[in-house]
Amino acid sequence: MALINCKECGHRFSNKAKACPICAAPNKKKPFVTIWGLLFIIIAIAVAGNHNKNDSAQNTTTEDNTPTTINPNHSLAEDCSPTGNSSVLWKAANCKDTPEQRAFNAAQHSNVSAACKKDIHCWGEQYSNDSEVRCAEPVEKLSTYNAKWINSWIEPKFSAFRWLNQENGTLTYVGDKLEFQNGFGAYQNYIYECDYDPSTKTVLNVRAYPGHL
Repeated sequence: MALINCKECGHRFSNKAKACPICAAPNKKKPFVTIWGLLFIIIAIAVAGNHNKNDSAQNTTTEDNTPTTINPNHSLAEDCSPTGNSSVLWKAANCKDTPEQRAFNAAQHSNVSAACKKDIHCWGEQYSNDSEVRCAEPVEKLSTYNAKWINSWIEPKFSAFRWLNQENGTLTYVGDKLEFQNGFGAYQNYIYECDYDPSTKTVLNVRAYPGHL
């Protein structure tokens, strides 16, 4: 047992006592963990975390989820070469213009395209510009005399579309921004339709009849 001096009255009493027996001032014991101790713990945690991060950065995952270490002394060309030890997924993500990357990109595009093809809005919007370019001239040729477009430069010639055959992915684009000239020189507004196959970029059929949408 050790004796300490009371900070209030100066009386000496046991360091195990909770308070001074004379003035009842509390015995403030020093905390077990000092500021330096806390600082040491924080630094140790930071060093350990950085070490784990560096270890994980040197590993990649193969197709069967088995970690494969890429030799840091290899060049990117060596790792991306057909005989390189890198996994297919690693090559697809990190290598440019490799068979693995081309196959990976093709598969991704195919998945996105298949999902879009099931949605009339996605599929129709995706090919709206292409169909307009290919359908405009055949529609114009339906007029016996002259034909003139009346849409503004910000308006599409075809403002609507619907399935022609959903299973085949073919569409019918519809618009009413065209006037046909009759035999007397007057112009009349027409509704026109263009059946279009996006997969072959082919105009299947066009037709027009007087009216507005």
